[in-house]
Amino acid sequence: GTYREDEVSPDSLFEKMLSKQEARDASQVHVPPLDINAIEKMVSYTLRMSRRLIRPLADAVLSKTDGNTSFVVQFLVSLCDEGLLLYDDKRQSWSWDLDHIRTREISDDIVDLFTA
Repeated sequence: GTYREDEVSPDSLFEKMLSKQEARDASQVHVPPLDINAIEKMVSYTLRMSRRLIRPLADAVLSKTDGNTSFVVQFLVSLCDEGLLLYDDKRQSWSWDLDHIRTREISDDIVDLFTA
């Protein structure tokens, strides 16, 4: 499973469960937030567009997700689902509605984002 370290208190049931898992040789991997450079690379690679062209979109993605890896991926998927990020077959290129993306509300709860 995954969790955000800043949202789990040391005396919580979850933290106690983690301690027991560590005793069973479970591994923990800390994934730091993505910076703008990493998000630009991810979006550029995904959309097959130059970093220069996607930079405003990448800035908006970083602003909305705080670089949380899971949020970044799911946020991009939700933009496609909502028609805010579209592939134009005629132009063979991606387009997006940056104004709506910037003003779009995003949940602080990853569960809400994944089930939206």
